Amino acid sequence: MMNKYTCNFQSQPQRNQVEQLINNAIRFHKQVNLPQAERNYKQALRMQPKNAYVLNLPGVLRSQKGDHKEGEKLIKKAIKIDSKVADYHSNPGLCLLQEGKPEEAEKVFKKALRVDPEFVPALFGPGNVSLRLNKPGDAIDYFRKVIDIDPRYLPACNNLGNLYRELRQYDETLKISNKVLELKPDFTEA
Repeated sequence: MMNKYTCNFQSQPQRNQVEQLINNAIRFHKQVNLPQAERNYKQALRMQPKNAYVLNLPGVLRSQKGDHKEGEKLIKKAIKIDSKVADYHSNPGLCLLQEGKPEEAEKVFKKALRVDPEFVPALFGPGNVSLRLNKPGDAIDYFRKVIDIDPRYLPACNNLGNLYRELRQYDETLKISNKVLELKPDFTEA
């Protein structure tokens, strides 16, 4: 089932077909079967080239495959269609961060936070930017905000624990590591 994002389909059969393609693509994407995910995304895009949700996801995939420019281009098309979705605004920040442009990424994440100040990925992104820019205090603040909003968000818990360990704040490291192990007992990095 497609999520809450704006979808403008011309007919119910087409909606069902695009929904199925996107759901399959997401499943393949989560399984890291990127070629199969990409095939499904491309089919959905051919059917709905002006659908923001359908544009956003292949943009993320393209960036994950290393084609950050194309990924960013698709995501920006999604933003032009629907500028009220924080996820769309946050994703170009991920592309820029992966391109090694943390300052630019930070600006993009802040735009996403203006759309939704509690959007977890948009808060997590600046935490990672702060790590790259060697601003541990800012990173801690962002990761803590993420955990306050979503205590089960494992990436923020993990990054915060690693940061505390680097800062030799072992009591805090232990608290976070225990929290991570509560969430995911088989997580070997905690």
